Amino acid sequence: DNLPRTSLPTFKEIWEGYSAAKFNPDKKKPVSKDTVRNYTLAYNRFSELHDRKIVNITAPELQVILDRYKDKSLSTVGTMKSVLNQMYRYAKKYYDVEDITKTLEIEYTDSANPIHKPFTQNEIDWLWDHSDDYRAQFVLMMIYTGVRPQEFVKIETKNVHLDENYFVGGLKTDAGRERIIPHPEKQYLIMKSNFKELTYRDRHDNFSYALFINTVWTPYMCEIGMDHLGHDPRHTFATLMDKANVPDNILKSIMGHAQTDEKGRIDVTNAVYIHKTIEDLREAVEKI
Repeated sequence: DNLPRTSLPTFKEIWEGYSAAKFNPDKKKPVSKDTVRNYTLAYNRFSELHDRKIVNITAPELQVILDRYKDKSLSTVGTMKSVLNQMYRYAKKYYDVEDITKTLEIEYTDSANPIHKPFTQNEIDWLWDHSDDYRAQFVLMMIYTGVRPQEFVKIETKNVHLDENYFVGGLKTDAGRERIIPHPEKQYLIMKSNFKELTYRDRHDNFSYALFINTVWTPYMCEIGMDHLGHDPRHTFATLMDKANVPDNILKSIMGHAQTDEKGRIDVTNAVYIHKTIEDLREAVEKI
């Protein structure tokens, strides 16, 4: 039977139960010592949450900790995310705890070849010069809104307000969900039928994130000779806003990041009480 909420385990207790099963030496295929060491190191990076009840930990709090390590390698941050995924699957199985890891994202740094790079001004100018192509229009929309590609494909037309130059959207965390994003008879803004004639194999007209990247984004980048990943417009937006000296709290409001203090903790005061009007946000975006 499920335990009452007051009896639900801490983050540390979930780890102890999960790791005992995961690292059981009697398994047919016991995990290596390196895996045990790496997983334990990843778990210890969440030390500030160890004594917290698992049900009281929020996705934004986990995201803040992951974001602290974005200057580390994919191996480091990826292992942290993997440990979280497995711990929460264990918690859901044995304690019926909600799996909040599905919305988490990781960023990492390859010192020899950084994974993300902003569009150059020349590239942006080229896209404007070819903005009669709807694919260029979509890329420009992503650049000038900072929206993630997985959010972009889920924007519903009912939430697009062209007369006021903004739309409402967001998928990632409580901070990112349903945020107002300034923005220069179908359900979604972007549909498969924008790019091809639908066939019997297309059960739905809307894109998934992977399908958009594989069938629209990557082919278009190859066609126009630009080497960019799907999240590069978001990095471009942040770079342009920084150059325009847009206040950090406004940038975070648009990009959907929770407000944090100097130690990376969720700043509830800012998140709850700092409200920016649509005009404030639009004025900030118009600076770029």
